[in-house]
Amino acid sequence: MTDKSKSLDINPDVVVVHDGRLKRIRRAVDLDHVAVDDIETGTCEIVLISALTVVGHDSPASPPPQRVDVADVPGADWDIAREREKIIMSLIDKPGRTRAEVEERAKEFGYEVTTLYRWMTDYEPTRTLESLLPKQQSIAKGKSRLPKLVEDLINLALAKYPKELNTIHEVYKEVKERCKRLNLKPPHEGTIRNRTENLPLPDVLARRHGRKAARDQFDPKPDHYEEATHPLSVYQIDHLRMPTHVVDEKYRKPIGKAWATLVIDVFSRTIPGFCVLLEAPGTMNLGLAMGHAILPKESWLAARRIEASWPLWGVPTVIHADNAKEFRGNTLKLAADNLKTRIEWRAVKTPEYGGHIERLCGTLRRELERLPGGELRPGKGNEDQEPEAEACLTLRELERWITLHIVNVYHKHVHTGIGLPPIVKFNDGILGTDESPGIGYPKRILDERWLRLQWMPFKYRTVQQYGIQWDGVHYWDPALIPFINTIDPETGKSRLFIARRDPRDISRIYLWIPDLNDHLDVPYGTASRPAVTVWELRAAQAELRKRGESATDEDAIFRTIEQQRQLVAEAAQKTKSARRFEQRTRESERSVKETGVGPKAPEAATEPLLDYGHVVAFEEVDDGNSH
Repeated sequence: MTDKSKSLDINPDVVVVHDGRLKRIRRAVDLDHVAVDDIETGTCEIVLISALTVVGHDSPASPPPQRVDVADVPGADWDIAREREKIIMSLIDKPGRTRAEVEERAKEFGYEVTTLYRWMTDYEPTRTLESLLPKQQSIAKGKSRLPKLVEDLINLALAKYPKELNTIHEVYKEVKERCKRLNLKPPHEGTIRNRTENLPLPDVLARRHGRKAARDQFDPKPDHYEEATHPLSVYQIDHLRMPTHVVDEKYRKPIGKAWATLVIDVFSRTIPGFCVLLEAPGTMNLGLAMGHAILPKESWLAARRIEASWPLWGVPTVIHADNAKEFRGNTLKLAADNLKTRIEWRAVKTPEYGGHIERLCGTLRRELERLPGGELRPGKGNEDQEPEAEACLTLRELERWITLHIVNVYHKHVHTGIGLPPIVKFNDGILGTDESPGIGYPKRILDERWLRLQWMPFKYRTVQQYGIQWDGVHYWDPALIPFINTIDPETGKSRLFIARRDPRDISRIYLWIPDLNDHLDVPYGTASRPAVTVWELRAAQAELRKRGESATDEDAIFRTIEQQRQLVAEAAQKTKSARRFEQRTRESERSVKETGVGPKAPEAATEPLLDYGHVVAFEEVDDGNSH
């Protein structure tokens, strides 16, 4: 993502708009507030981060800050960093800072002016002491003095240790004999001993007892996850079939269970996002949960009339997921590429790598079992339970209950795995503590439309004289005229465009037009057609095939959808499946308004937003159920 207007960088010296006035961020206060200075008056005030909008940055872009392991830094280096901070601090917070002032400060302490500018450039993006540490020098390892052929002989013998050659002396004897046959001077036995002592213990154990034994003893387990070094470094995501039966909104009668897709920040154990749907896990569940995790939560909470603080937002560095179809799908891969995040899939038969999210799912399951309509697992003396008869919560009410539980209970109670409440751990990782510097606020994505489009299922389509066709439905807009039957100069074939759609409302598609650096909203070719879900579309097409009729006849498709809607409405009071289908349609309509792709901005972006040049063309059905 290259367009700066799409995100807000919340770092010192960034210029923002607040209450219609230009202000400069001075420092962090907490996860919800920052201190800002009014550019004109110089007055300082504490404001909500959610009330800031982007303008730009009044200083040149700086290189990424130095990252070190604080445990490896000598005390003398920390003293140097503190001294540097004292020298530049008065300049960092000074409005209208001039070069003459920097020169005067440099002269006072006996440094070059360029040195002070370099320190300020390193320090300003993060305000951490770590950024002022002396640059760490790598220590070159000594080279072996042994001839290369002798080194090779040693390595050949070590490959047999300890399975074939059980002792170090046996290794030495084999090397010595091979050297003698080749008229080479053998190494000392102590040299061999040093080499075996430097062998990684997992390798030794694997050679003696096999790879599984080595993995069981030495591979990292979730409680000390190697990569989760700070907030947003590693997210895990998974689905939970909730044990709570829900009721429809119209008749308040049971319609079955729903699914929750949960995201957890491994470092802090906070929950940055989730979604609740009647649909079985698929691309839509994944996209809604990840969009919720990345975006700020203020408007989402307000739509549900929930007064609470949920100050988690930002793009994670790594997303860990299992091997389900939707996690392996091309939609996730392309979204990750555009957001500059990395996906790592859980290795087969290694459930410990998903331990955090699995424990979270288990914890939430136990809480949900206690609700009216909660279904306990069989075998606990509860065979006579009647959860459906006790069900009273709608899907919307259940979503609200989960939200309140996350922000008011789960985030604020001590987590046994980290010894702190998750929100406190997250706060410490972002803003820092006396012992450890924080990473600073992540960027806030401001353009929800852009973000949500990243997670929409897509296909490649050509633009024909009638417009675009997808699953038998035609789409048209006069803006497509310049692209009708165009040829790709690189392939010499019809030009392919990426088209996206929201499975909850297929009344329009979103076509990426590189020439415009934007997505073009393309509605139905026949404007009078109603908005429908992709599930209604497929049900209608299945019915047409069953009757031996064409499943691509658009008039027949929408006529069948209308007939099926009438049948569902008539049967809803009598059957659970009909009520579930009707409620699913109702949920789709509402959720599109809240979490769908908003209207297109009046002006296109001035620089490329996405890079699809690396995408290989394919046909993907990635917006359906995968379970």
